[in-house]
Amino acid sequence: MNQIIVLLIFLVVIGFVLIAKNNTRSKFETSDDESGPDTNPEINDLYEFNRARVLESAGFNEDLLDPSKRYQIMKNLSGNSILASHQMLKNIFYLEMHYRNADGILEYFENLYLCGFLLYCIGSLDDVEMMWDAKHINMDTGSGFDIQYLVGSGVERTMKFCESIGRLDICEYLNSCIESGDFDYLESWSLGQIEHFGIDQDIMNAKHSKYHL
Repeated sequence: MNQIIVLLIFLVVIGFVLIAKNNTRSKFETSDDESGPDTNPEINDLYEFNRARVLESAGFNEDLLDPSKRYQIMKNLSGNSILASHQMLKNIFYLEMHYRNADGILEYFENLYLCGFLLYCIGSLDDVEMMWDAKHINMDTGSGFDIQYLVGSGVERTMKFCESIGRLDICEYLNSCIESGDFDYLESWSLGQIEHFGIDQDIMNAKHSKYHL
């Protein structure tokens, strides 16, 4: 009789151990179809929406799938080549948004900021909404993605553009940045970006493009 009781107690203990083990695994493991706790499903949807367009774009090559190679491509751009690389940079930007939306330690997390600055130097208003989305990927990009990246075409032109497309949320935020003086020293901010990323200073001359007439 005592042996039966001992056996029952043993089986109950084993049951509790197995339940605890499964609960622990469920906290730290997710399936391939699940987003991690820090990912933004909207960014994943945006990436999937643009993925086919990126892969089929004339500016696409397989090197763009590797963040280390994307970094080198951007670092090697010059004032003479940046305008012709606009579409490629947009492709890179979409890929960097998806990269920054992933979990874990990201070695090339600053690629998004480098690409944002290069797009700032080109200054196309068509890129404003895309960069606004990038600033809202997560808390890190919310603080790390400079609002200055959005105003490469000029603060006033960017404001008018956002008003024309009904993006009053962007207008409101830009207004608050104007009031706080975030755009008062764009030239020194730009030079700081160039020094930080170690890129060709002549890239700033891209601002004499068709986007700044």
